[in-house]
Amino acid sequence: MNHARSTLCGSTADGMGAGLSGELRRDDAAMADESRRPLSELRQGEVVQATITGHEPWGLMAQLDDYEPVGASLDLIRRKSEPGVKRLAQELPPLGMAIDLVIGQVRTWHHEPWIWVDLTAPGHGES
Repeated sequence: MNHARSTLCGSTADGMGAGLSGELRRDDAAMADESRRPLSELRQGEVVQATITGHEPWGLMAQLDDYEPVGASLDLIRRKSEPGVKRLAQELPPLGMAIDLVIGQVRTWHHEPWIWVDLTAPGHGES
């Protein structure tokens, strides 16, 4: 069997790299992507772990930790009357912090990433 390989940065064209003993191993990034859940499994009302990636004048940007990459945000202004959001807005989580949020709505988007997840915060008794 003939495998073409790139030696650039110790990686290969097939996503495999050579281990210390010369064995082939998957690159860490490829393994992380394989363990993420597909976006088709996103369900309204589901509690998800999200990492805060940005503070905006209107709310928070987030990354859904267990899913394939997707746009996600929590609009603190639009959802300000929700009890969980009120609590979150009073003490904004720092960038990089992982918190439990709730899928409010999954919708198609007009540009990449083509799907956007509208998040909300767990109310009393959720999370």
